[in-house]
Amino acid sequence: MLVIIDSEGTVEKRFTFNGYEGFEGDQITKNEFQQFAIETLFNEYKIRDIDLSQNSDNNLEDINFYINSPQNKIGFIVRPGECNFDEDFDEIISKSTEDNIDLRLAIAHFTTFQTNGNWGKLKIGENGFRKGIYSIYLIRFEFISLQPDNHPNSTEILGHNELVKIFAEAWNSLNTERIAKYLDKNFHYYSDWVFDILPSRNEYIKYLNGKLSTLKEHNLQPEFELVENEKNEKALLFNQNGEKALFYIKTDNGKIMIAHMTAYSEKKEEHVIEPEDDKQKKKWFQNIFKKNKST
Repeated sequence: MLVIIDSEGTVEKRFTFNGYEGFEGDQITKNEFQQFAIETLFNEYKIRDIDLSQNSDNNLEDINFYINSPQNKIGFIVRPGECNFDEDFDEIISKSTEDNIDLRLAIAHFTTFQTNGNWGKLKIGENGFRKGIYSIYLIRFEFISLQPDNHPNSTEILGHNELVKIFAEAWNSLNTERIAKYLDKNFHYYSDWVFDILPSRNEYIKYLNGKLSTLKEHNLQPEFELVENEKNEKALLFNQNGEKALFYIKTDNGKIMIAHMTAYSEKKEEHVIEPEDDKQKKKWFQNIFKKNKST
């Protein structure tokens, strides 16, 4: 889940929204919230100087905008969290595959400030007031990859530390061939230095191949060591010109589900992979993204 943090890097960013001109009724419509989510996500990437392009026909049902990354072009289909996700994306998926575009569904989960003074889930048609004094929203984006995954899957069930060592082999050899089959197809990658979240094995392998290719071109070898926490779980500690970063993974039944590259700190609690508890998750996400204001 992508959480948008304010410019101070301390709390979730709040957005004021009263709907758009040309629409009527006391409640803001689903299409308005969809357009608001598209504009919000687009602008959050834009203020971080990420190369973007918009869909010229403004069709809400089509790809809404693109990230033009060095490794690949990423297309975003943005929907409010209350939409019907039985929607058929087959035609868009087929065309994006032909055009070598990685396709993402970005689900916008809105939280609104309610009349009782508490934050609560937006229910479109019930508490999304057009002219109310409580038109303040938090938005979290959930990314789901819509691209077909053609990577083979390993039948081996390896433990956490063995999987970390395979990552170490990939960085030593500058080759992702072995690691790909141990990643879950819905693998997610987080980095303190990147605003974006990579929501699939496909996108991550393209991203990592790009980084490793750059190292090869410049005849560089990453400097890192294997380290352990108090539970004897291994991680990789990178050192780049004195700047240290920890690379952690979360695994399930022999598959790597999550990886996180985080700025190194002596405070161990800052290096925990995404917790299950919702209250702890909020603090964890804040720690992850608090550095993104400068990237």
